[in-house]
Amino acid sequence: MNTAPPPSRFEERLLSAILTDFDLLTAEPGERARPARRSLRPGRRRVPLLAASVAAAAVAGAGGTGPAGSVTPRHAGTGPAGTGTPGSGIQTAAYVVHRMRSALAANHAVLRISDHAPDSQTGQPVWDIIWSSPDRPTARTVDLDPAGHPVTGYLITIWPRRTVSIVISYDSKTWSRTVYPFGSATPASGPAPRHETPAQGAARLRAEVASGELTLVGPARVDGQRAIELRQGTAARGMLRIWVSPDTYLPIRTVSTPPGVPASSPQAIRDDYTWLPDTAANRHLLTRAAAIPAGFRQVSPH
Repeated sequence: MNTAPPPSRFEERLLSAILTDFDLLTAEPGERARPARRSLRPGRRRVPLLAASVAAAAVAGAGGTGPAGSVTPRHAGTGPAGTGTPGSGIQTAAYVVHRMRSALAANHAVLRISDHAPDSQTGQPVWDIIWSSPDRPTARTVDLDPAGHPVTGYLITIWPRRTVSIVISYDSKTWSRTVYPFGSATPASGPAPRHETPAQGAARLRAEVASGELTLVGPARVDGQRAIELRQGTAARGMLRIWVSPDTYLPIRTVSTPPGVPASSPQAIRDDYTWLPDTAANRHLLTRAAAIPAGFRQVSPH
């Protein structure tokens, strides 16, 4: 029986994850929410929202590029009221976000995120790869060293009343499994609660679009691909930049920066999104067989 969150809420988790990055970077130090996933995944700056269900379950919260090849921008069409006129091209940030939300809600692909971010404890750059799907309760993460070699892997499965965490150590060639007595339908019994739910984050994004806080920059290119750029904030007070494919309206890249920090800084959070076709081979990426290399032995969790 499939107990994964319904696909219609996938876009709320992704949009909220994007906003969470921005909030963590631009909040005052004393106001930043303490990362809550340490009992599941020590030493990391956050939990990918795509790895968790929407409820206050176990953990706090979630690039490559988009579809290969160049894409051609679509005309705005009729769209929501006030967001565009037929044949006039993209007109407003609200229209682009509306199309992105629709694309995310209809998406069933396996999402691969290439994540570059500072560690919440040390401030040092961290690189990882995250796989998730709107139709599955499991997400997989692999932390990489600066040379791109795997260091630690995580496979998190969140059921309604329990969370299963598998941690893989590539150095020692071992893995461990821990079961937590809380899940998507029960409150967490250890980690601190999230400071904002995904639904609240998505609602706030809609409000910001309506109030004009999220602006449409216009056409852009990301690694040779055509894109539409959206922007929130300023360089002085922190900035969130989102690039969306004009063909699929799925995100290609997001970059969040603290006040006064350029996008090229190690303190920026950058996520590159690859939308993998919904095939058996790609769904296999979210299984224990794919996450744990052959020959690794199971050990007791620390």
